[in-house]
Amino acid sequence: ADFVLTGALSVPLPEAWTASKLNTFGQCPFRFWVGEILKMQPRQEAEAGLTAMVRGEVYHRILEAFFSALRSANQSQRSSAEDHPDKISDEKIAELVQKAFNEGLSLLDKKPLFIAGPWWEQEKKEMFFRISRFITREMTRIQNDKDRQAPALFEVHFGTSSATAAPPLVLELAGQTIKIRGTVDRIDLPEGRITGNTADLTARIIDYKSGGKAISLREAASGRNIQIPIYALATQQAILPGCSVSGGMYLSISQAKPSGILDFKADKQQSLPADTINLIGQFVARIKRGEFSPAPSSREVCTTCPHSSVCRVKELKGFEEASADAAD
Repeated sequence: ADFVLTGALSVPLPEAWTASKLNTFGQCPFRFWVGEILKMQPRQEAEAGLTAMVRGEVYHRILEAFFSALRSANQSQRSSAEDHPDKISDEKIAELVQKAFNEGLSLLDKKPLFIAGPWWEQEKKEMFFRISRFITREMTRIQNDKDRQAPALFEVHFGTSSATAAPPLVLELAGQTIKIRGTVDRIDLPEGRITGNTADLTARIIDYKSGGKAISLREAASGRNIQIPIYALATQQAILPGCSVSGGMYLSISQAKPSGILDFKADKQQSLPADTINLIGQFVARIKRGEFSPAPSSREVCTTCPHSSVCRVKELKGFEEASADAAD
């Protein structure tokens, strides 16, 4: 940090930030410095089959294809056949799932490094089971949703190079302009429809997770995971200008259930979007000043850090006590 303050060094900043980069700094400044500034990543051994990242891409594409087809067909996603005589049949759901699954797997044709291993057929069966179970349970959750929110927009880009992208999220903080780009997995709206003035809409943000790790309110409040608050701000400002956002859900595909829920209407969460804006301003200001000391916000950050072999955090006085407090 001293070299930055004296002008001997400068920290290269992106034209537009992402939730992922900001999350990384919120987890640990040193982790951000090594991975995002020095661009150092552990060397990955080549392996047959899907990597976790590619599997996540396939799952996302399957879900986008399925819910897009469902919405395009104007099929009801509610539980009462009397209220919605066009309620989709189980046979139609199965047909759409299979078609979407095939479309998701077609992504692998664009992955030249993908090599089908000896257990590829079994892996495909497991993926189909997991995605089918997830969709079945998600359809049930949607049908019983008390706010009657249903999938409306999918893989929504903002601030990216996509031809259909909305503008970036722009924050003016303490004399600095911060732009943020990203892609929202899904935006749910009342009855799954965009009608009339967007200012009359109440949206819910949905973020898919391949794994099953629980994501608590504290993750967002501490800055370790501010994805949904950022996407909520982008939805209100750039994607559906003037709308309100009631909250969001992290949905675990592997567990076929929510792994985290944020409700901005709840007393303790109403300030979360505004608090997130303040966190973003603090993070960017600290990055500009070159503050990259090892300072994990929880013990778990260290157990999953890819840079632990070059980190001296355990040598720092008080680390054990501080990390223990953060974990409580």
